[in-house]
Amino acid sequence: MEHRITIEHMNKFYGRKQALFDIDLTIEQGMFGLLGRNGAGKTTLMKTLAAIHKKKNGSITVCGVPIEREREIRAMTGYLPQEFSMYPNMRADEALDYLGALSGIPGAERRKRVDSLLRKVNLDAHRHKKVRQLSGGMMRRLGIAQALLHDPKVLIVDEPTAGLIRRNASGSAICSARSPKAGS
Repeated sequence: MEHRITIEHMNKFYGRKQALFDIDLTIEQGMFGLLGRNGAGKTTLMKTLAAIHKKKNGSITVCGVPIEREREIRAMTGYLPQEFSMYPNMRADEALDYLGALSGIPGAERRKRVDSLLRKVNLDAHRHKKVRQLSGGMMRRLGIAQALLHDPKVLIVDEPTAGLIRRNASGSAICSARSPKAGS
């Protein structure tokens, strides 16, 4: 399996306004960051790579899969948007469990993943709190957990540290949550 994202001559329009101009980029396995001014198209590019937005033309492959195969792309991609919401009246663990069920993760495996991810993002002690009761930083960490829930091959995060305290105890756990598996 190919372990890269390849973008060739990709353009994206919102009506007549062109948001992305002839993007050519290869992102190899590992961590990659996008830097740019507000309105530069970073979020638009990430949403296109996550198969949320459609490109106008050009080609994109994610791990060898053409972006047009949206279901496959979404199955292999974890995405954390810059702003997101979750079910406010559910507990944190219930919300993750529900999202796991929607992703088709079997019950016993889903419960193990929810428990593991809540520990990794330092929310285990807050698992029974309603989502609406979580602080901004806790919500961001819950979002990171949901992006990792289905064990994606590709993780796309938009403003991943927004709302997180610089020396947050979960920082090292977030990094280790996506470390390569033995033998892969």
